[in-house]
Amino acid sequence: MQTSPFIMESHPRPLANTNPSQRRHIPHGSSRSMATTLVATLALVAMTSLVATVSAVHNPEDTVLFIRTQSLYPPYIDHEMSNRWFDFGGDTIINTNRYVRLTPEMQGRKGWLRSKTALYAESWSVEFEYKIHGKATHLAGDGMAFWYTEDKIDKVGTVLGGPETWKGLSIVFDTYDNGRHGYSYPYVAALYNDGTKTYNKDTDGKELELGGCQADIRNKDYATRARIRFVKGKYLKVELNTKGWDDWTTCFQVSDVKLFDMGFMSFTGETGGLADNHDIISVSTNQILKDDSKLTHTNPDQKDHFNSSFMKGGESKGPSYFFIVMVIGLLAAIVFFGGRAMGISAFGGQSQRDFKHF
Repeated sequence: MQTSPFIMESHPRPLANTNPSQRRHIPHGSSRSMATTLVATLALVAMTSLVATVSAVHNPEDTVLFIRTQSLYPPYIDHEMSNRWFDFGGDTIINTNRYVRLTPEMQGRKGWLRSKTALYAESWSVEFEYKIHGKATHLAGDGMAFWYTEDKIDKVGTVLGGPETWKGLSIVFDTYDNGRHGYSYPYVAALYNDGTKTYNKDTDGKELELGGCQADIRNKDYATRARIRFVKGKYLKVELNTKGWDDWTTCFQVSDVKLFDMGFMSFTGETGGLADNHDIISVSTNQILKDDSKLTHTNPDQKDHFNSSFMKGGESKGPSYFFIVMVIGLLAAIVFFGGRAMGISAFGGQSQRDFKHF
């Protein structure tokens, strides 16, 4: 009788015996079970690493509560050409699924976007994606601003589209230097007004500034974002994402900023003799219930803005984008090659069943 290389023997042979007709074979069920277990274990490890990575990137060191009434995502308007949570006016243009354009790239335009209801929170964070872009390569203008004010902003003004006098906080993204300062533009700064002062456009509101930094925020090929965090009794912090996906850098952080527990959130934009498109893409607002981050603030009286943490590059928190891609790639490779190994094992098992002799 002709023998097959797939012969199961009842008595094991010494390892030195190399006769293929006398080799011992592991049962197909055991090998397939081992392969399945190995693939499942590696996949579990990869998935655990991926979940931990994503959690580290997206979970800050505090406890937050998402506020839908203060957040904005596409589609921005409904069939009645309105938004449930936000109002807009001036020269603002809305592309339903792409952007809220505070100003088009045309001279002498002003527009605003404002939440309809007040933000009730002692501590909060607002993260928004925006895009400032235009044909100009050097000089551009004028800029846009985020506002947290005691009263609603429902008309345009001369402070990047906002009011000259206000009570509260403004974060300006100024792209044109009116005051001929000792640093280059664009410039991001926090301006605080107690309601009694008037913005001086000739100095770009320098008298009201709490802190600021130079920032390359125009004509980016990727999404640019800003994160404003106010923790009552601790600090006001502004972070910018202008270097790539989830690469955050601290622009400035200051302490002893006093804000009210109820205010209205707004965005404004303005163009003058120079023009840019000023777009808001999305807004995500959270109430900070517990803050565990450590306070390290920039001196608000610091004059040398070239030495700010933003210009030094700062520190990026959390794993990088490439690490996440690497983990996802590892998981895909495990599934692919593991699947192939199981397929080969199954084929081999079928051959054993077809050619076994007892």
